[in-house]
Amino acid sequence: MGMRKKWTHLLLALALLLPCMVSACQPSEEPEEPAAEESTSEVSVIEEPEAPKATVKQNCIYLVAGDSWELPYTLEDSDADPEAVVWTSSDDCVTVEKGSVTAVKEGYAYVSAGNESSCLVYVLPGKMPVLSIDTGGSQIASKTEYTSCRVSLSTENEQYNLEGVSAGVRIRGNSTSTCPKKPYRIKFEKKQNLLGMNEGAECKSWVLLADYLDDSKLRNASAFAFASVMLEEYSSDWRYVSVEVNGAYQGVYLLCEQNQINKNRIDIEEAGADTEELLSGYLLEIDASGDDSPRFEIDYGGLNILKFNGEPYTRTCNDIGVRKLFVSVKNDGLSDAQFRFIQKAINNIFTILYAATYEDTRYIFDENYDLVEVSDMSAEEVISRVIDVDSMIRMYLFCELMCNSDDYKKSFYLWIDFSDDGKLTFGCPWDFDGATVEWSSYNYHPTDSYFAARRNLWFVMAMNHRWFRNRAKICWREIYENTDGFASTLQTLTRVSRVYKKEFDKDLQKWGRRAYDDKNHIVLTRQWFRDRIKWLNNKAQFGTG
Repeated sequence: MGMRKKWTHLLLALALLLPCMVSACQPSEEPEEPAAEESTSEVSVIEEPEAPKATVKQNCIYLVAGDSWELPYTLEDSDADPEAVVWTSSDDCVTVEKGSVTAVKEGYAYVSAGNESSCLVYVLPGKMPVLSIDTGGSQIASKTEYTSCRVSLSTENEQYNLEGVSAGVRIRGNSTSTCPKKPYRIKFEKKQNLLGMNEGAECKSWVLLADYLDDSKLRNASAFAFASVMLEEYSSDWRYVSVEVNGAYQGVYLLCEQNQINKNRIDIEEAGADTEELLSGYLLEIDASGDDSPRFEIDYGGLNILKFNGEPYTRTCNDIGVRKLFVSVKNDGLSDAQFRFIQKAINNIFTILYAATYEDTRYIFDENYDLVEVSDMSAEEVISRVIDVDSMIRMYLFCELMCNSDDYKKSFYLWIDFSDDGKLTFGCPWDFDGATVEWSSYNYHPTDSYFAARRNLWFVMAMNHRWFRNRAKICWREIYENTDGFASTLQTLTRVSRVYKKEFDKDLQKWGRRAYDDKNHIVLTRQWFRDRIKWLNNKAQFGTG
């Protein structure tokens, strides 16, 4: 009995204490702020200073695997430490440190230093790739009909190898198609990229330029290399390849892209193929040779055209003295209505440029793209409404540098997209086996005189305007400074001519070239470019004064 009473008192005590114990274990709804004197000291966070950023001045360079190049750049903060700039590359084909790019292996990469500007670096293989075309024994004899074939590619970077890919091949070109060494166009059944060209873009159509008339093997490649740093508009990428057809060696070719409307090339809506609308995109070629494309004429026979130095312009666009520009429309599926529309529009753009230049008359388009005279606009204003003047200036400077014998009458491309800004745009340079030298004579053009300003009719007219010449001068200075005097492009020409010398010599031996003299045209061509650039930079001033 005494023990039961004892447990009874104990249980009663626990019953009285339990609510207090439970309450003590539960958190209060609003915990009290700790007393000021009991607060702990705050932990300070030290932020690392942001790395300084640099703007890369050059937009594109070509290197041979194993070579290095110092990129020209400017610091966003001129007081920043250049050693602290963090350089990055988008691919391991190159490394970059303190602005110095080293080419590791064949490929391409974007190099940047913390901001939006970057330099596209293409790495060429040290050993020339081999491109093989197997037609199963069939001859490649037609300029219009494709011969079925399989294409293989072998190069240093195995990710770019191809093995027996289905395609068609045909002869291409005009005067060059009559040479013993034929140029080719390849059209794959499915889109392919070749050797990482054009940032890995996949397309069906590709071109093999034979360069038979160019014993330096540098003119077309140098044109595309210069275009990559001078133009903002599309220009073809390029690679040297050794070509075999059905197992037989054909020589060194320049593999490049087909000039065409394509989202990876000339990225405009295509009138005809994409839409039946008139206000769409058109790709045009000044082409005296002609092909199966629809073609119209711009007749300047009755016009009094003067060069900017006051001399009359008398050049004709064919051998019979006819003063016309022949314009091919390179669209697929073009309707008759679209052809008539682009014919009227381009002729009227030509009239706007001519009238503003020589007649002190200003025209603009009305809603039907007919001409309407205005009195309250300057020549620069009316021309800039219908021509992308910046692209025209860049192409003028490029053509002035290259001294291409053909570009006043053929292989000269323009485009216009009325579904966008509707301005005539200059770009996609082409066909430079006749550059630097006088056609069919192999005498080099003078490096110390105007060329495109006297020959190409679009530039002849535009150069009459002081505002155009001043803008050309400014543009040249910017390009020259941003490329450090085209140093990397000149270095590329030197490197490929040395790295591929055995292949170049083998090609010349196969095709019996250099029979007419013993000049080293590789050396002459490289030096010609150096002299031409020096004159343009120091002497020409593009007519300003």
